[in-house]
Formats: sequence, structure tokens, C-alpha cells
Amino acid sequence: MFKAVLTAFAALLVAGCVAPMPLPPRNLSGLVQPAQPVSDGVLVGFVADSQFQTLRNLALVRGYRGRLEDWAIPVSIRPPALDWASRALLRSSLQTLRSRKVSAVFYLGDGANNGCLDELAAGLPGYPARHERGLLAELDDFRRAANIPVYFVLGNHDLLGAGSTSDPARRQAFCADQDGGDNRLLYKSEVIALADQFNRQNDTLTQAWVYRSNYVAGETERRCRTGGRPEHRTWGCYLAATVDHRHRSTPIQFLLLDTADWANTFRARIRGFEQLGIWGGVSVGADDNGVPSQMGWFKQTTANDVPMRVALTHYDLPSLTKKAGPFGKLSSLDWNLADLFTTRGEPRIARQIAGFWISAHTQNTRHSVQSEYFDVGCLRRSCGEARQRLFVTELNIGSTTDHSNYGTIAEFRPSASGPGEIRFDRVDVEPHGCDDVYRLVATTKFPNAVQGTTSGWAALGISFTDRHNYWRFDHAEAKRIWANLDKLAASDVHRAACIGRLAAQVEAGRGK
Repeated sequence: MFKAVLTAFAALLVAGCVAPMPLPPRNLSGLVQPAQPVSDGVLVGFVADSQFQTLRNLALVRGYRGRLEDWAIPVSIRPPALDWASRALLRSSLQTLRSRKVSAVFYLGDGANNGCLDELAAGLPGYPARHERGLLAELDDFRRAANIPVYFVLGNHDLLGAGSTSDPARRQAFCADQDGGDNRLLYKSEVIALADQFNRQNDTLTQAWVYRSNYVAGETERRCRTGGRPEHRTWGCYLAATVDHRHRSTPIQFLLLDTADWANTFRARIRGFEQLGIWGGVSVGADDNGVPSQMGWFKQTTANDVPMRVALTHYDLPSLTKKAGPFGKLSSLDWNLADLFTTRGEPRIARQIAGFWISAHTQNTRHSVQSEYFDVGCLRRSCGEARQRLFVTELNIGSTTDHSNYGTIAEFRPSASGPGEIRFDRVDVEPHGCDDVYRLVATTKFPNAVQGTTSGWAALGISFTDRHNYWRFDHAEAKRIWANLDKLAASDVHRAACIGRLAAQVEAGRGK
């Protein structure tokens, strides 16, 4: 009887489930190497993860922002001095990239910390001016002064509280103005409109970079607000775009993916708390009432062949495909992500000579280059495609302004006849000549007392013996710290960046 069951099962496999032998693995990428750019390619700058934190409150939100949460994830709360200095650190990064003569900058998401109005939009036309300018206003100031196009890619912190929760009450707790102002959360439809408008404004600077997106004013907002689901989980509520550049008649195409598009990703909840920040999402599947998934839009838009195609995302590939160590990948997104670079078939047909991936998000303080793979096809004849493994090289730039302040410069060298290559270099933005600033702080008497003192580093909320002293601060205490910082360095980017650098070092346990 047992033998008969095995025989029948084997026959079933042979009849309908076994595909031909897997095809040999293929590499879709050219060379990616850490090397000094030699300026005969296209020089591009990359920055990510400034995570501007609202200075309207110092709210603690259970499960996301508090002493226990910061102990578990060290960037859940940052010292008030570092939150204050984040804009100066970003300005330093951008100016350093400008000095290296980049021809464009891509910001790979998480410019805000909680998707609050003042974190992202303050200072833009139609949005209230604040003492602190939002991330997009800071980037706009830079590109207008430098005449360099800047493109913004969405990250999870740009539209979720602490990068993880969409709950309106919790999100508003992060954004509420404890001084009685009107600061508020931004919904994803608003963030999409802001980002698309920001990216399109590059067209006024140059015709060498061509931006195209799925955004349609009014229509995209309507899609985001239908169906009764949170906008980040609503079908069609995403911002997907391409940026085309021609280098010496050889085209390069950059793909700007929205990896905060969780329309068909299962919800990540731990005891009632959303934890979407654990991994990213990109919607896949057939059109719904004429509205394509994000991958469907890219398949329609990138059907042409180009020498070099580069996917740009906030989330790294292991987070997107939910790579779980020895358990492999928990997502079937591989098959769809491979569609960015290939046309389905046996074997798949590449639509570029070389394809690459560049990402951020990881909180790494250094670059990493790894060969990631897409598993496509299946073991059933009905899927119409044999099992294949396609490799793509990913450059992860880490979180470039969270702690150690650095940027990335990459030189793209496409070729119409060969695989092309990317050379990249870490651009350290740690300020130099800070000793004079540190001596000044140590001898300054500030106007506002912080925990009983008006002198030195303690008046800026920085302790060299108790690096987590900020766990005990409330909003009133933080306001006194910020007022002291304004007095000392509001108009001096160098001073502000030096203070931010030291605050980051102390928080990381590296001392003065």
C-alpha cells in the first residue's frame, strides 16, 4: 500500500509539476569597485537617512520611542543636540559632494523621522514656515545654489511614525506641537505629491536629466484614499519614476522605486504594534481596474534596451526579499524584481548590458558591496518558465547621516559594447578643525540652565560620563538645550556640524 502511494505521488509530479532542469546562473551586472573616480564617467552623489526629527515635541510613544526602545535600537531616540544639528550635517554632506563636482544627487529616503510636516515640508511654498526648514526645503536650497539636480526617493520614515506605524493617533503623538502650534502628520498621498513636485522641478535646471513618474495630480491622491485601507497599503498608492541621462551618447537609466509600497505585503505586528520598518515592500500583480502594480508600471516603462540600468531604493535587497539567514527568502518578490532587468523567457532576456542596485536603510556606517540573486521560474510546468538564478550587484551606502557623517560619490561608466562599471568612494564629511569649537563650548556660559547648569557641554545636554542622559529629558528641557544651541551656532554651519559630530560620537559610546 505504501509503495503504491509513493508510485502515485511520483506519477503526479512527473505529469504536471516537474519543470526542465534549472538553467545555469547568470550575472546581470558589470564591475562595482571601491576606487577613486577618474571623472571620465558620470559622477553622482548619494545621501540618505538624515531623519530630521521634529523639534516641536520630545514625545515618548510606547513601542516606538522610549528608553527601552532606544536600548534595543540605539537610534530610536537621539540626543537633542544631534537632532538640532542634523540640518547642518546634511548641508555639509551636500557641499562636500558639490566640491567633488557631481552632476546630480540622489537622496535615498528617510529624510524625515516620523513623516511630520515640519520634518519634510516646512519652508516649501504652500507650507508654513518654521524656525527649522524641512528636508525637501533644505535640498531645494542646495540645488538652486549649486545648480545641481537632486532627486528624492521615498523611505519608510518619510510617511510612518518612527518608520513603523501608520496609526493616526500614534503618528500625531510624534508630530504634535507641544507649544500649541499646528504641526501635524503627512499622509502618504501628500508625501507622494511633495516628492514628485520636488523631482519635477529639476527640469528647470537642466535638460540632461529627464524625469518621468506614475504620478497624476488628483488621480493618484484619489487612489490613495479609496478602499478604506491605510494609504501605504492601498493599491496604486506609490511613487515610481525613471531618470534618464545620456553620457557621451550612451544612455543610463535610473529606476526610483517606492519600497514603502506595502499593498500586497502581509502586516507586521508585534503584540498590537505595527513594525513595518522591518522590511520594505513593492506592489506586484495584475492590473486592478486599469491601475497597475508598481512592478507592472516599471515593466511597461522600462521595456526598452539600454546599456546601463540602475535601481535606486531606500530598502536594501535582503530587506525587500525578506532574507532570513539559513531559512532563505520569505518573499516571492524575487521573480518580480528580476522583471526590472529582464524579459521573461527561457532563458530570460536582459534589457541592458549591465544592471545594478543601490540602496540605503541599513544603519551601516560603511559601504557594502554584495552579489544578490533573484530566483525566478518554478517547479511547475504551468508557470511557463524554467528555474533560473540571476545575480545583480548591490551597493549599499548605509545610513550616511545617522552617526558617522559621510556621503557617497559614484562614477557610472556605461559602455555600448561591454558590461560597464561603477566606481564608488566614501566621502567623509566629518568636520575638521573642531577643537576650537569644543574649547569655546567648554568655556561658554549659556542663557538657559539644563539640569541645573548653564556652563559647558552639560548646558547642551551632552555628558561624557552618562551617554544616555537624554533619556531623562522632557520637552521643556530639550527646548532649553535648543535655545542654547541657537545662541551659539544657529548661523554657523561649521560650529553646528562639530557639535553634531560630537553628540553622535558620545551617543555611540566613542567619547570626545
